[in-house]
Amino acid sequence: MKTIQSFLLIFILLNISLTAQWSSNPAINLTVCDTTGEQALAKIVSTSDGGCYISWFDTRSGSYSVYLQRLDAMGNKQWAPNGLLVSNNPQDTWITDYDLLADDNDNAIIAFSDIRNGGNLNPVVYAISPTGDFLWGNNGIVLNPTTDFQPSPKLAKNQ
Repeated sequence: MKTIQSFLLIFILLNISLTAQWSSNPAINLTVCDTTGEQALAKIVSTSDGGCYISWFDTRSGSYSVYLQRLDAMGNKQWAPNGLLVSNNPQDTWITDYDLLADDNDNAIIAFSDIRNGGNLNPVVYAISPTGDFLWGNNGIVLNPTTDFQPSPKLAKNQ
């Protein structure tokens, strides 16, 4: 009986590892986004369940947009194959740094600057749930809609 149980356990474990997306070979990359245009300034942050969020600026539509992908602990994509569109609000022809973190509920918090307010570079912040819901509205929250130049917002998490 123990032999059958051991065999079943080994069979189950082998099947679990066969479905994983993470390669055991560090020379083989996991493709997060495979589409036209440039994918720039990628950031990654881990989640409490062993997964992660990966964000980037993307020019597949002809100008910079912000995308996000969630991977589970096995490296499987949880959203659309080439990521979830977070924002396609107007960007300049160049981009600045931005920030990404996971909050205590494993929501992705992403802050960046864009020019949606009359060409002024202002910071905006979005909260995206693990299921891809926009928790702070489809357009996020504009933090300071002034004429001041406000690049590269940073996020902080209370401990």
